[in-house]
Amino acid sequence: MTSLCGGSRISKASLRVDTYGDIDELSSFLGVAVAQSSEYSELESELLEIQHDLFWLAADFASPNATDFRISSEHVTRLEKRIQQLESILTPQRCFILPGGCPLAAHLHAARTVCRRAERKAVALLNSDD
Repeated sequence: MTSLCGGSRISKASLRVDTYGDIDELSSFLGVAVAQSSEYSELESELLEIQHDLFWLAADFASPNATDFRISSEHVTRLEKRIQQLESILTPQRCFILPGGCPLAAHLHAARTVCRRAERKAVALLNSDD
């Protein structure tokens, strides 16, 4: 068992705990990327901002009575715009890319996969009674 924000107890195997655990794991992978991104100050700033947003998102998922999430559609729109900016300078992808490259890229690939898992769990939690 573990305690949620507010003091209620819940199984560590619950979907809620699993969801905010995945968000925490994502933030940790981004933290490793931040530690390797000192020569890319813009990337470092963006990753730190995302980490702060993830902190609040995990806190909201750890609050069973939360009805107003601190992460809003404006946060999502900001990220989507940034993704579009970055995609506009890349050659269109025509095949799958094997994760790897330099250590920074490899950690960002790992963060991407954890993010997808956290997203799936968040959707499942929001559609459940947990």
